[in-house]
Amino acid sequence: MRKALRSGIIGLMSLACGGSLFATTLTVTGTVLDVNNGGGEYTANLTDPTVKGLDVYCIDFKNDAFFGTQYNVVVSTIGGPTFTADTNYGGDAASAFTYYTGVYAATNRYLMAGWLTSQYNVGLGGNNADNQGIQSAIWDLLDTDGSTHTAGNYTAWLNNAIHWETTSSASTLAAFESQITIYDSISGGNSDCPTPRMQEFIDPSGGSPVPEPGTMGLLACGLGLLALGALRKRRR
Repeated sequence: MRKALRSGIIGLMSLACGGSLFATTLTVTGTVLDVNNGGGEYTANLTDPTVKGLDVYCIDFKNDAFFGTQYNVVVSTIGGPTFTADTNYGGDAASAFTYYTGVYAATNRYLMAGWLTSQYNVGLGGNNADNQGIQSAIWDLLDTDGSTHTAGNYTAWLNNAIHWETTSSASTLAAFESQITIYDSISGGNSDCPTPRMQEFIDPSGGSPVPEPGTMGLLACGLGLLALGALRKRRR
């Protein structure tokens, strides 16, 4: 129930924007797992709507993320209405990631990156070879400028991600894809992120923040109005 309410806030915001997703402010509030010096898992809050407790993951190698950094971000989904324009790598069809098993379009690469973030083992720490390999595979999938990131058990985790994406059923992939939210910065950041498109985070859990009481009240009010409208229709 709690997760459904939290995910519903982002869904309602997208409906309010006519099908497209929205812009907001994301503040990094802590580091859960620092991998490969700047990657890994972070906690973050959003402003407007006010939500707390996001678990977000660094997917952009070119720029660093730090505790306390604030970004103005566009929120999008894989294959959604703003995916190509409002993500760093969603428009990279011409330079799709090529691996010996095939060529993978942006939608596939973001999907694999999202799955890889769910495979981190926080208890092992950021210097563990598996966590390093997971982060390297994420960066290699999305950083399509020709550079290679091969720390830790990189090859094994890249192969694992490709195997998962190519052997999972269409319904499994669709369900997982629907849970992924992408936060792409358009301004803000810090001295390590000097230009626009400064950082990109992914949340594979369906955008599951803890809403503030005010947001909960607005959500409850909106749901109440919908219920009232349905009741009036039934009476007619």
